[in-house]
Amino acid sequence: MPLISLSDTQLYVQDTASEKPPILFSHGLLWSHEMYRYTVSALEQDYRCIAYDHRGQGRSDKPKVRSISIERLTSDAIALLEHLNLGPVHF
Repeated sequence: MPLISLSDTQLYVQDTASEKPPILFSHGLLWSHEMYRYTVSALEQDYRCIAYDHRGQGRSDKPKVRSISIERLTSDAIALLEHLNLGPVHF
């Protein structure tokens, strides 16, 4: 499931895809899902770990716009959770 298509982009997602309580990992500016590799490794026994790359970063699609608003990133996170059919998550 590395790429998930949302309305106008594709996000790169790594998901341990278990039935355990979910944690969504959202990285900082100019990083990628890779910053959580050790955290995911430590927590995947007890949690469903979902780490993704924000649009324009890591392995996700690169937009043609110069900047991406925090509201757009928030909408992407919500769309990702809806796509995965998840309710409340640890974020």
